[in-house]
Amino acid sequence: MQGVCVDTGETTVLEKGKKYFLFPSGSNNYYVSKFPNANAHTGCFRKSLFQIVQEKESLQKRDKVYRVYKGGSYVEALIEDIQDDHYVVVDQTNTKKGRKSFIPVSLASESLVKDREVAERLAEQYKQESEKEWREWISNGMKRVNEEAIYEWPPEPPVDNVPALDSSKIYAAKLVWRKRGYAFIQLGTYYLQPARTHAYLFRDRQLEKCIGCFPLHWFAEFREVDGEEDETNEVVFETEALECETKEEMPEMFEQMSIFDFVE
Repeated sequence: MQGVCVDTGETTVLEKGKKYFLFPSGSNNYYVSKFPNANAHTGCFRKSLFQIVQEKESLQKRDKVYRVYKGGSYVEALIEDIQDDHYVVVDQTNTKKGRKSFIPVSLASESLVKDREVAERLAEQYKQESEKEWREWISNGMKRVNEEAIYEWPPEPPVDNVPALDSSKIYAAKLVWRKRGYAFIQLGTYYLQPARTHAYLFRDRQLEKCIGCFPLHWFAEFREVDGEEDETNEVVFETEALECETKEEMPEMFEQMSIFDFVE
């Protein structure tokens, strides 16, 4: 592991801005060396004095790694195989155990790391980014709620117009309707995990950005998602609003007027 000195503390041994090799010593310190050899260290210093440099790791089949999720968590994982330009990764812990993911080699440094400390730091970074994105998403959604409040809401789709779905598979489907109270949820294509008559709704292919559990008859154009589909896919929102959301109703008694009607 390598890190850049960001603070020399009270010592003259370290040089601010210089990169060193770091070797853990307990939970709060590093042995610091100018060479990739722990026995050649120049002393033991606080971890807070360094910023870890994340380098691209050379990952091989059967390597044990930490799989970092964009939502701000991580789990132990195993690289099961390498297919073309993808790593086949299987999670090993907690409720995600056995879950298989296909991660492009070009994106591996963003989600696969061998060092647990790096995984913790990366997960915390993603968590902060995710929370900021969620606040902005809700804020924009509430603006739509206020804008749509004056319009007549369209009728709910029929309940019996839903295809048979396999709860063990992931689907992409278009959200075509929701109750007025859910107006902040934008219409468009999402990823679904079926649960009987409902489905968990996700904004990303990794199923990390869940926004609720909605009835299946609110959706249309169901499509099974291929396991090798690129994980960078995000939801696609509607660019055209419903007719009732874009047109104000004209009063029944309406007469076209002209400015000349007021001239005697």
